[in-house]
Amino acid sequence: MFEKHIECGFINMPRNDATGEIKGFAFIEVKSDDEILKAVEALNGVQVGDRPLRVSKVLPKEQIRSKKTNRKSSNR
Repeated sequence: MFEKHIECGFINMPRNDATGEIKGFAFIEVKSDDEILKAVEALNGVQVGDRPLRVSKVLPKEQIRSKKTNRKSSNR
């Protein structure tokens, strides 16, 4: 589905440890912010079965941790 709109890299589809079923979300590596924008514009809100896709940019874990640390520091 995504390959029609962007060049995909690594794809991670986390699974439930107990059941082995896919959790219902995925992480797709792309080469640039332009590719992310293309995917969001083309696929966000598209119906797949009975559910709409939600496509958005995810920050790397390091940036998320940094933002959480900064928030905690500023709340003191």
